[in-house]
Amino acid sequence: MLYNYSKLDLANLVNIAAIKAAVEGAENLAAAQLEFAKDRIIMGTERKTMSISEESKKVMYSIYVMKSGLALELLAVIYMIDMCGCKSLQFLTLFPSKKNLT
Repeated sequence: MLYNYSKLDLANLVNIAAIKAAVEGAENLAAAQLEFAKDRIIMGTERKTMSISEESKKVMYSIYVMKSGLALELLAVIYMIDMCGCKSLQFLTLFPSKKNLT
């Protein structure tokens, strides 16, 4: 899935993979190092020090459930799904709007 990468993006990908290979002591680049580099470019560097408390996880999950329920109700009102006795909307998936997950 490198069709939308520029020459500089590909050079950056190979440089990150080469650094990873050098750290691992490999003489040649392998697919695993290129996958690591691609994931690092797309998702950013791994943050091992960042931790989320259990209470914060519960609050974030509650907000997610609330937003899902609200969106479900709004869609039901807009399209009058429940009023006409047509198909009932049972599941809704919300996608993040940003490309990066950091």
